[in-house]
Amino acid sequence: MNYFICHYSEIGLKRKNRAFFEKKLIFNIKEIIGRENINRIYKNISTIIIETEKSENFISEKLKKVYGLANFAPSLKTEIDINKIKDVSLQVIKDKKLKTFKVETIKSYKNINLSSHDINCAVGDYILKNTKNKKVNLDSPDITIFIEILKDEVFIYTQKIKCYGGLPVSTSGKVAVMISGGIDSPVASSLMQKRGAKCIFVHFHAYPYTSKSSIEKVERLVKILTEYQIDSKLYLVPFGDIQKEIILTVPTKFRVLFYRRVMVKITQEIAKKENCLGIVTGDSLGQVASQTLESMFCVHNGIKLPIFRPLIGFNKEETIKLSKELNLYEISILPYEDCCSRFVPQNPAIRPDIKEFLECEKRLNISKIIKDALKKVEIRNFNLNK
Repeated sequence: MNYFICHYSEIGLKRKNRAFFEKKLIFNIKEIIGRENINRIYKNISTIIIETEKSENFISEKLKKVYGLANFAPSLKTEIDINKIKDVSLQVIKDKKLKTFKVETIKSYKNINLSSHDINCAVGDYILKNTKNKKVNLDSPDITIFIEILKDEVFIYTQKIKCYGGLPVSTSGKVAVMISGGIDSPVASSLMQKRGAKCIFVHFHAYPYTSKSSIEKVERLVKILTEYQIDSKLYLVPFGDIQKEIILTVPTKFRVLFYRRVMVKITQEIAKKENCLGIVTGDSLGQVASQTLESMFCVHNGIKLPIFRPLIGFNKEETIKLSKELNLYEISILPYEDCCSRFVPQNPAIRPDIKEFLECEKRLNISKIIKDALKKVEIRNFNLNK
């Protein structure tokens, strides 16, 4: 049997609501690993223990995708008996070709009369007597043996595998994400997932006026993001005819801003239908003409739902780094035909005047545009275990 001891940090501060977050975290672990792959999962003090016959690599890759976990450790399990703790600790290190080590005991439960220091010394001495060419180094050891004492059981391990932390997905409600096939919006989605939000995805495309490349890319990106939130819904909104109407109706300099504004308004209606509590964009302040403060003020003016912009202070390099960590980057950089890149004016407005902008909006029948768009929406469902 293989054992994994999982630690969380932020959830531990929730006090009266802590049980709610712990329950959701355990549910997410079960779903992401696959219930059929877990023999037993349970809570002991402030840790979650997984018993499984699956390989360390398989479980590790799954646990890295569980938001809410601070870290986890593949472990050996033993009883609360100093002699058995010594034997298992020796087993952990004996065959490793390392010269120095230290022992670190974490007592989460006071069910052994020895102090953490006493256990460290006893185990360290035992290892020194039963191995050759190994020395204790408390400052910078080649390996640390962690002994974690919980209620009725002890876990011993040598590595803590870092996770993203945050809150379990679906503990903070739902948001509607305007997702393109680029780098930014998938990363923004992931950051909202990390804060416990479940994402409903909305993608605007120009098919059949362009190829299906943007749809295919977004489907691949949503599949990856579903690995973190178990199941997802993707709304595909045809935007080609709406673009034509905008091009024929509003001044050229405002064209891109009206693309964005109509998209936000359509997303707001989808968000209401899905009981979402906000809209998420991949905006980064000043990155492009439509993301200046003045442009965003015009685009989002009068929108009733909160607009969340997780990347607002990021530069492109920071976003790319996260995209690579989340295995989104290689898909995000594939070429595709973005509906917003069609008919882009040579000199788009950078600092639009809100009065002039809203005056131009009167020329569009926004309510009809939204109503017609919602009739043509396609919905795709994604599930991690199907």
